[in-house]
Amino acid sequence: TSKQLRVCYLTDIFESNFLRDRPMLTYLLAKNGYDVLAVSSTYLNGKLLKKSLFQKWDKTVYPARVVRANTIKIQRVYSPPVILFFPFIIFFKKFNIIHVHGIGTFASFLGMLTRLLFHKVKLVMNADMNESTFLHITKTTLYKFIMMLPFKVADAVVVYTSREKDYLIKIGINKTKIHQIPMSIRFEELSKISNRLGSDEIVLGFLGKMQQVKGVHRLVEPLSRLINKYPNKVKVIFAGPSEDSHYSSSIIPHLTKFPNFKYLGSLPLESVDEFYKLCNIVFVPSLSETCPAVPLEAMAAGKCVIASNIPPIDKFIEHEKSGILIDNDEQFYEYTELLLNNPNLIVKIGNEARKKVAHHSQKDVISMYERLYDFLQGSNGT
Repeated sequence: TSKQLRVCYLTDIFESNFLRDRPMLTYLLAKNGYDVLAVSSTYLNGKLLKKSLFQKWDKTVYPARVVRANTIKIQRVYSPPVILFFPFIIFFKKFNIIHVHGIGTFASFLGMLTRLLFHKVKLVMNADMNESTFLHITKTTLYKFIMMLPFKVADAVVVYTSREKDYLIKIGINKTKIHQIPMSIRFEELSKISNRLGSDEIVLGFLGKMQQVKGVHRLVEPLSRLINKYPNKVKVIFAGPSEDSHYSSSIIPHLTKFPNFKYLGSLPLESVDEFYKLCNIVFVPSLSETCPAVPLEAMAAGKCVIASNIPPIDKFIEHEKSGILIDNDEQFYEYTELLLNNPNLIVKIGNEARKKVAHHSQKDVISMYERLYDFLQGSNGT
């Protein structure tokens, strides 16, 4: 049966210390009876770590299994590092499905090579195509040729949004192999979180990695003004790992001088729900995203999200109905002040937000992946 399929999830980075996105997908498929193995590097949070450090984290996805291959990090000056990891290719022959993640990743080329060597193995590729990657591909012929190779070999390409699908069609990917499957979130658990306002105090929150692309610096000036103007009405909570210590040290000290600001640091998964319970408004000031979990999770928790008006967030949020979309930094201040003075609007937007993301539930998303795998096996004549 389909539940006896052997699926290898091949990805450059596998953050099993946080059961979300890729780790959650492997865990849920294994719970549903699939034989699932994740193969990845020993790279996490900007560092190469010892395999022994991953042993405890990797147990969180059980009954899925995890193998950490020997890894090399090649540092680049103006771009993220290249992560190379070296599993034995022959090992993949026994799988029905190889599922890789990310355009231009080392895993995508390993998956391509596996598909070419072993014709019975089907290749599924999550695209993770954002606007900047699309523009780069369309402007550079050699880059386009290289990036397109895994797409051409893949039996199915998964996208999170219709915009991603449009990008792929424009660069020449056959639309019949593109499957739109939304990112999964723990909607069932998060939707149980109350969004009722407590005391007179409104809690503003940010959850994410402390790095430039997350745009945390955009919040410093507007939040400082709000805390000064409403010292008895506003509380601010930041949480997330400090991946770039130089960057975080240029931000956090500016806010820690306020008694009603707190930085919680990196949170384990069980504490994330507590973060959402505390907050009334959640900021997502990112400069670019592919498919961010935080706005979806916050919306599922019934919180009012104030986010950058960028793809794909602009697909999740209907401005001033299920959230707030920001076009410039000053609007973080303006819209937050508007909500502070109209607290019922916070609850109203939060209620609409929760309805908007219901289709991102894990149950629905996993069913879509199962149907895709079954379809591919059917096309294999098995």
